Amino acid sequence: MVEITPDCDPTMEFQSSGGKILLKKMDDYVIWTENTDPVISLSDDEVVFAGFGVVAPEYNWNDYKNIDVKGKTVVVLVNDPGLVTGDTGLFKGKSMTYYGRWTYKYEEAARQGAEGVIIIHETTGAGYPWNVVLNGALVPDLYLVPKDKYESIL
Repeated sequence: MVEITPDCDPTMEFQSSGGKILLKKMDDYVIWTENTDPVISLSDDEVVFAGFGVVAPEYNWNDYKNIDVKGKTVVVLVNDPGLVTGDTGLFKGKSMTYYGRWTYKYEEAARQGAEGVIIIHETTGAGYPWNVVLNGALVPDLYLVPKDKYESIL
C-alpha cells in the first residue's frame, strides 16, 4: 500500500500562438496521481484536445481518431457527448455512461499513449461543484499498487 499526497506549482501556464492562460492552484486546478515516482513533470509537454476522450465503437464514436497523443498531455471534457447535446439517442442522453467517468478518461488516454490527462471540470457535466474536487485534492490518497505498476490498463 502506498500513500500519495501530490503537490504542485502554485500556477500552471498554457501557451499557444493565440496567447497564454495562467491557472492558479486550487482556484483553477488540482492534481491527482497514482504514479509512485517521487517527481513527475509535465513541464513543456505538448497539449492536445481530445473532445470527451472517448472511444466507443458501439456508439460509432472515437475522439482519438486521427490525433497523436503519444507522450503528450490530453485535455478532455467531463462526462460524455449525450449530456451536452441532450440527444437521448446519443450515448444515454443525460445519463452518464462509464465513458463519462474520470477513471475511463485516464484509462483511455493511457491506452492511447498519453503522458497525462487534464479533465475540464464543469458542474453540470460532473454532477457536483468544484469544491467537491478541491476537497478531494486536499487529503492524501491510499492505493494498492498492482504488481504490473498499472501496465495492464495500457
